[in-house]
Amino acid sequence: MAEREIPGRPMDEHGRPYGFERHLKEYGNGTNLLRTERLAQPRALKIGDILATGDEVLSNPRVGFNSSVLIHITGGLDGHWIELPSRIPIALLTKEDSAPTELWEYHKKHKPRSRT
Repeated sequence: MAEREIPGRPMDEHGRPYGFERHLKEYGNGTNLLRTERLAQPRALKIGDILATGDEVLSNPRVGFNSSVLIHITGGLDGHWIELPSRIPIALLTKEDSAPTELWEYHKKHKPRSRT
């Protein structure tokens, strides 16, 4: 099967993700790189992150229409891309969420394949 076109364009370098303290200083300037153990804004997601839904991030975030963020997550044959506002926080799966052991084991066995 021919390689599918990757949507959007590569994300510009905005710096490193930061926690709540710096988030207060950066709030409203468009960087949107808040990342904690339990949540991340779309630009701060990394390959291999597991969302609270159990979906895994497969590629680096990309820029979509009107500065939205495209994230590539598991599902279907080759994952699927979803488009989100850059400011929205996304819940990450943590050990405290009491997810079934099978979910963690599945992600250990099936390492993501990066497309970007």
